[in-house]
Amino acid sequence: ANHPVLKQVTENDYVSFYEREIEHRKKAMMPPHVNMLAITLSHMQLNQANLKASQLVKTLKKTLSKETRIIGPMKPSMVRIKQRYRMHVIVKYHDEPVLLDVLNDFVKKLDHKHFNIQINHHPTML
Repeated sequence: ANHPVLKQVTENDYVSFYEREIEHRKKAMMPPHVNMLAITLSHMQLNQANLKASQLVKTLKKTLSKETRIIGPMKPSMVRIKQRYRMHVIVKYHDEPVLLDVLNDFVKKLDHKHFNIQINHHPTML
């Protein structure tokens, strides 16, 4: 067991494993050190889904604090489901009091006849 994680597990050194993992999560801006939001936009055409996701990213970057990390838009591993193309946007943040207002405003202006949006707070899978 050359890998540190395997070594820690085989030696029942769960405290070291936890400390290493929590430090990694802190550096990578991962929960529990930050809040995370996963947003999925979908449309029948890939370019439209990408365009709308790009607009969302631009709005978020303009509105939210510089400490907040916005990742995307990016294609998920399964980009097309049921004839709809999907794009992901990930938001990692500590405290963003205006985030929900910004998202609500974006959702209200969205053409729901053609676009679908899913907002997942504390996603377990990306």
